[in-house]
Amino acid sequence: MAGNSYGGISSSTAFNFTTGSVQALLTGQALVDEAKKHLNPSNPEDYYWVAGPDGKEVRANYLDMGFKGPWDCAEFVSWCVFKVYGVKVGIIPGTDQSKWNAWTNQWRADAESGSLLKIISLSEAAVTPGAIVLRRDADTGHIFISEGNGKLIEANVNITTIGGKTYFLGDNGVPIPGSLDDPPQGVDIGDVKEANFSLSTYTAAKGYFAVLIKGVSYVASRALPGDEPKGAEAADEFDDLSTGAGGDGVLQRADDTREVLEFGETMPIPYSEDSAAFIPLPGLAEILALQSHAATGDFLF
Repeated sequence: MAGNSYGGISSSTAFNFTTGSVQALLTGQALVDEAKKHLNPSNPEDYYWVAGPDGKEVRANYLDMGFKGPWDCAEFVSWCVFKVYGVKVGIIPGTDQSKWNAWTNQWRADAESGSLLKIISLSEAAVTPGAIVLRRDADTGHIFISEGNGKLIEANVNITTIGGKTYFLGDNGVPIPGSLDDPPQGVDIGDVKEANFSLSTYTAAKGYFAVLIKGVSYVASRALPGDEPKGAEAADEFDDLSTGAGGDGVLQRADDTREVLEFGETMPIPYSEDSAAFIPLPGLAEILALQSHAATGDFLF
């Protein structure tokens, strides 16, 4: 996959040796781009906890690709994933599309099964646009999308502290009393927003782990230091969190930022589910461009 149009191959295409044709690739950046469309500081899309403004359970409309909320964290991520990739991830099985219900615990179950998701380390997620980070414990959970640049996009609460007490803030800015263990239901207490993705905040010790969606092409925004956990080590981090029949036998290993070229910078190859048949193909013009642009680092492969 080319980051520019060298050799006539765009940033979202690759050559398929099986069919002999150039094909579109689904990218992690596409998920970030969709999530960013829901960032509107002047009129933010609303976050509700458990119950929406109608008193019913918060659920996204997966039949409406222009849906603007209300959201909870899992509905926002699952809806964006479905719109961009057309795959059903993190959604409780057994209902028709009009009644789909996303849940962080279902994201965890999908991660443990290994059929839809690949486990990566939190360090990898921090530099990978479109990586998804989540936490699920006995009581609560959270999930968000990494931008790969130290930022994240999420549907989450807005909180403040007044006189040592916790308050939640909706669009009107009026503080609503409550606690993080039991937020108010049926009222707007947050937004879809951008926040900092700090590896000191989102840690495996706190129950967080990260995933990539199979069949999607990911390119890291920068290389990881050599001592950062990747691949099997990332899944080993998840082993410590796994419940039930998890463990090495079912967890999908991942090392999707393999170094393939180095001109002073690491050139990561995108992940493809069928790597044998779906390989980035640089044309002659692209090879010449790589040579002439090597010193500038203004391209991605």
